[in-house]
Amino acid sequence: MTTRRLQQTHGARWLLAAAILMLAVPDAASAQVERKGFILNLGLGAARVSTSSQFGPGTPEIGVGTDFKIGYAPSDRLLLYYSNDAAFQSRPNSDDILATGLSGFGAMYFLDPGENSFYVDGAIGIAARRSISSTGGFDAGITGSGLQVGGGYEFDRHWLLDVDLIRNSFDGDFKTTTMRVAVIWLLY
Repeated sequence: MTTRRLQQTHGARWLLAAAILMLAVPDAASAQVERKGFILNLGLGAARVSTSSQFGPGTPEIGVGTDFKIGYAPSDRLLLYYSNDAAFQSRPNSDDILATGLSGFGAMYFLDPGENSFYVDGAIGIAARRSISSTGGFDAGITGSGLQVGGGYEFDRHWLLDVDLIRNSFDGDFKTTTMRVAVIWLLY
């Protein structure tokens, strides 16, 4: 092969590789998502709840974690909402379920306006801890204040992998710390 023909073959390979890469990389305009407007968030996952009181730390318990948000996104990156995070664990030696949660107002901020973006979120509100009996009744429970911080990744349009840390404080120096990992469906 002549040097000129070898250069043409080599150049054609580079051109073919560049064309494949251009087709494989999505257009920035098509990757833009419009999260602006009404939002609804439904999530389910695993939760680990640790308690502490003036008598010392309690045993961490594993349960089911839920995440509910409803609100409005003024932009494609910022979402404002009412939030309800809860964890449900079965009670030892009982058919009752212990529910620990936080209801309040929060915000979520996507680091990139397009799909496949990381985000951070947080909420502040009223904490509650109640026992739900197998007969359908609730005990009086306790209330306090709470804070939630977290973040995650939108791995596909409307689908997020979310990690949250929820810290609740109740009267008498009783506190709970919940770590929740969930898969979330986010309507926007």
